[in-house]
Amino acid sequence: MVSMKSRWGRVAVWAGLGLALLPGCKGRRARTPAPAPEIAAAPSPEPVSHPIPEMQPPPSPEPLPEPEPIAKTEPAPIDPDQVPVTFQEHLRAGRDLVSAGKPGAARAAFERAHELAPTSAQPLIELARLDLTARKLDDALARAEAATSEQPSSSAAWNTLGRVELARGNLDVAESAFTRATQENPGNLYAWNNLGLTLIMVERWADAAAALEQATQADGPESYMWNNLGVAYENLGRLEEARAAYSNGSSAGSEAAKASLARLDSVKSLRTAKAPAETVTE
Repeated sequence: MVSMKSRWGRVAVWAGLGLALLPGCKGRRARTPAPAPEIAAAPSPEPVSHPIPEMQPPPSPEPLPEPEPIAKTEPAPIDPDQVPVTFQEHLRAGRDLVSAGKPGAARAAFERAHELAPTSAQPLIELARLDLTARKLDDALARAEAATSEQPSSSAAWNTLGRVELARGNLDVAESAFTRATQENPGNLYAWNNLGLTLIMVERWADAAAALEQATQADGPESYMWNNLGVAYENLGRLEEARAAYSNGSSAGSEAAKASLARLDSVKSLRTAKAPAETVTE
């Protein structure tokens, strides 16, 4: 019979995980059902560095094309009404259309880009993201696998494959894909965050904290990444570090981190606190 002390001593972390594991999905599952996570706000089109602890709020999933992160280096987007001519113009038009909430038109632009450059991983990644958003997981898987095959060195492609496998409930495969994404580009903070989230889901707290430290040490971490790091720290009993991580996340705009910080501040003993969790990213 489990004592009240041991029962309250365990810290639950599923309050923000937005990935529901589908019945019949392969791979290990989290032992406790996770509350819906915040979705990370979608990054702007990219050469990829910029894909579910606060998954980015729709409409679009992680930032995508190679080189990573795109927003700062890619030329200004073209007018969606302008007729695209080149491969890059189709990519930019597709991303603009995603931002404008026109996934159908965006899909047509990405498919045209793929026709113009069939060996490029970028259009396949963009199409896989659209499929993932539409919950067309089989189509998303096929395109993500094709992207990693066409461009094995693409961190964005491996990160996208990890997101698809995570949505399918295949945690082992997702972990491997996210790990490969971080190896191909150690600066891909979204891949580090997603790896940390996957490790949180299987309660490998120390490994999760290590991955999330990498995510938050990079330039421009998202607010939910701090929240996820706080969750890992709290489950390791590193409560002052958890408080600091939650504080950083709250300052950056994470509602989950704000709630966690308030919870820690409201209890007499930090050891009695319970942790919530957040999202996956691009």
